[in-house]
Amino acid sequence: MILTWINNTQKEWKTLHKARDIENYTHIQQQITTATEKRCQALQTQPTKMINSILDRHTDYISFDNIKTENDLITDPKLIKNHIKNHFDNWTNYHPIDEQIFNNTWKNCYKTNTSINPQHYRETLKIITSEEVLSTL
Repeated sequence: MILTWINNTQKEWKTLHKARDIENYTHIQQQITTATEKRCQALQTQPTKMINSILDRHTDYISFDNIKTENDLITDPKLIKNHIKNHFDNWTNYHPIDEQIFNNTWKNCYKTNTSINPQHYRETLKIITSEEVLSTL
C-alpha cells in the first residue's frame, strides 16, 4: 500500500514538474515573441533610436548644478550654460602653431639618419603596380 502510494506520488510529481516546465517554456516564448514584435515595430517607427540601441550608442545626460571658477562659484543655470558654451567655443577655436617652436623641437627628429645605408630601403620605395595589387588580392 505504501509502495503504491509512493509510486503514484512520484508519477504525480513528475506530471506536475513537466506541466510547470511547459508553462515556463510557454511564458518565456511569449516574452521573446513580445520583445521581438516590439523591436520590429520600433525599427519601423524609430529606426535611428533602434540603431543607436543596437550599437549601444547612448548619450548620457550631464547635469551641472554649479561651476567653480578661479574666483567664483556659478549657480545660475543661464550663466552655467553660457560658461560651458564659452569654454567649448574657446577649446575648439583655431590655435595657430608657432612654427619656430615646432621646427626647433621636431627638426632633429625628422632629419635623415645618415648611419643607415639608403640601399636598404630601395625595395620598399619602389612603386606598387596594379598587377601586383591584383595578383595579391
